[in-house]
Amino acid sequence: MNAEDPKIDKLTRELLQGTAEQPSSLLMGRILSAVMKEKKLNQKITMQKLPSLNGLAGILLVYLVLALGAIYFLFMNPAEIELLSPELMQAFPIFLTFAAGISFFFLFGQLDKWLQKRMKSKEHD
Repeated sequence: MNAEDPKIDKLTRELLQGTAEQPSSLLMGRILSAVMKEKKLNQKITMQKLPSLNGLAGILLVYLVLALGAIYFLFMNPAEIELLSPELMQAFPIFLTFAAGISFFFLFGQLDKWLQKRMKSKEHD
């Protein structure tokens, strides 16, 4: 009998108790393996949604392109920028700081969710 799971062992013994013959150990092993396979099939399978590296790389690429575009515009047309608004030159670093802060907040929030799911799945295993 299977010493690992006493419930299955007891159930198998009760089922086979009323039979005329005692089953061989080979039959008992087959019954127990069938029960274990069925038990494995009934377990829920949970899929973990990992943060997509393509999504994170895409967000990083968008910010990089915006930053490079702004830097290119500043170096190629410094006179036009000064004519448009001197406040724009002062506000750009602040805007870039807020954009970087928001993107880091999003990144670390997703990382935290992923790590919590991973820890919960390890606790259940």
